[in-house]
Amino acid sequence: LPIFAALASHPTNPLFVVGERGSFRSLRVCDKASNQFVGKQINVEATPSVAAIHPSKPLMVVGYLGGGLALWDIGNQIQLDQTDDKWGRTNDLQFSPDGEYVVSATEDGVVRVWQIQHRLKLHWEGRMQSDVRVLSISSESQQLASGSAEGDILLWDIQSGNQEIGRAHV
Repeated sequence: LPIFAALASHPTNPLFVVGERGSFRSLRVCDKASNQFVGKQINVEATPSVAAIHPSKPLMVVGYLGGGLALWDIGNQIQLDQTDDKWGRTNDLQFSPDGEYVVSATEDGVVRVWQIQHRLKLHWEGRMQSDVRVLSISSESQQLASGSAEGDILLWDIQSGNQEIGRAHV
């Protein structure tokens, strides 16, 4: 029997996604209430490094080890869009609490903010001095904090992409 590991979940979405341990190229959508698989297996083209689930819609964004993102309708189990960029491993992905944006952090030191409709549209990108490892979005979806491998933390205005006053080193 295959062993599954959690790949993406959101506290307000009734669905979560698991991947088959080892390859993670086969994803399954599960219902939190019944703990049962929903629909068929989803086969992805590359090995995912991280994924995020929309707060209220059956949408998932997958970031890949080799770079690039894919937007999935997990309710209908179809891929809606993908980026062809190969910027390197995606380290973190998060949907904003209002579901308007998804943010990505990559090993090339870039924070990207994407608008989500039925495709991924790059809203803005900002550069850090090293590998971006972690992201956190404010509860009102106005600010974004990004943390690098070197311990730098930057604050961004999520709408404009302007770096806000607030830079720290841990």
